[in-house]
Amino acid sequence: LSKIKIGIAKPYLYKQVLVYNYKTNEYIGEYLSQKEAANSLNIFPTQISAIINKRVKSARGYTFKLKNVSLNQVVGFCIILSN
Repeated sequence: LSKIKIGIAKPYLYKQVLVYNYKTNEYIGEYLSQKEAANSLNIFPTQISAIINKRVKSARGYTFKLKNVSLNQVVGFCIILSN
């Protein structure tokens, strides 16, 4: 017989990133991951990480924050079959 695990799937595994203009604090946009934001804005993901972890204030005029994902944004149920 196979084991069946049933549980609640976690929200999107990547940490969603919010982008702001550093000087005006104007909201610019949202990305699904630091890598996606870095590719789009032509900066390194490590620069975004440094800003989020408060080691650096800005990169190329941008600042970043992680988006809070609430538990209400659960994707659905996850069923895993294994031998």
